[in-house]
Amino acid sequence: MLALVLTAELSGVTNLRPNDTEANPFWYTFKDMNEMSGSRGEANFVWKCKNCKARYNLSRESSANIKAAPAAYEQNDPPKKQKIVEFDCRGLEFVEFQPDGEWLAEGTDSGTKFTAIDLTEGEWFDYDEKAGEEVGITNLKWEIHPYHCAMATLGLQARLSYLTDAAHMLAASAPEVSAHLMSRRNLLTSNNGIPISDVEKEHVCMACGNILIPGCSAILKIESDKALRRRVQQKSNQRFSNQSDAGGATQKKEGIAQEKLERMGISKTISCDRCGRVTEIQLPPPPSVARVKAAQRSKLATSDLKSKASEASSVKTSANAISKKRAKNRKAGLQALLADSKASKPSAGLSLASFMKK
Repeated sequence: MLALVLTAELSGVTNLRPNDTEANPFWYTFKDMNEMSGSRGEANFVWKCKNCKARYNLSRESSANIKAAPAAYEQNDPPKKQKIVEFDCRGLEFVEFQPDGEWLAEGTDSGTKFTAIDLTEGEWFDYDEKAGEEVGITNLKWEIHPYHCAMATLGLQARLSYLTDAAHMLAASAPEVSAHLMSRRNLLTSNNGIPISDVEKEHVCMACGNILIPGCSAILKIESDKALRRRVQQKSNQRFSNQSDAGGATQKKEGIAQEKLERMGISKTISCDRCGRVTEIQLPPPPSVARVKAAQRSKLATSDLKSKASEASSVKTSANAISKKRAKNRKAGLQALLADSKASKPSAGLSLASFMKK
């Protein structure tokens, strides 16, 4: 028995399922049955291994059946693993799944029907006009597990969710019971090898299971970068002063300590009021900022002033040249007008003075 398990982030949509209709070819709900050799019944998939027959002269037949119709994947935050299809395999195992064909989904609040969803690229986006927001499907992860492993995984997630919800509901009315439930959840997480994130450590005490609420059930302290460096530097100096060996190993340790100091950021310290356990979380340092020295800044300012002065002088020179060119063009135009007027003026003709001797 194999189970196809899906984990995906659904934003604004739910009930993700394959579109299996008579008009659209059946991709997942197989109804065709094929006879198996030796009167062993029928199955959805029946085939023989050609390599076994060619090499060993054996006729090996394998078969597989789909036990039920595909289940719809519901939206959860955070995403949870859900079983989609269950296979009954004989003599074979499926190792990979590709989401071919069209899929369907519905709007979480609006109920808008989304059709022809293509998941082959690993993500899908659309716009819900009724809700007035963008919807999408991302971070698709398909896994094929043996049925008992898949059911165990789904059962573990359901149990963890139940313990978490119950502990939060009883945090105010019965804090002792709430802490006991959360401690059982922490133990269950640790036994199954599930990693615990810093967010969970900030929220729940890993020792007693108390839900950490700053100012109510816990004390939160945020230590600045300078104070943290000063405290760590004092501890490192005290540790190195107690060591008698002052060789290369000490220098190497000092270099490592200095490197750690340079990488340090802000530290969050959370003290549990119930058991007194202190949880310290180191936040990453902010990115380094490129600082400009005073000498470089003065040089940059001087170069900027020089460039601005040169730009102003070039603008002034170009303005003078343009004004001179305009005056020259104006003068040439006036001279041309005078020449045209002289040429177009009619002559007075010959007179008595023209024939008189000089």
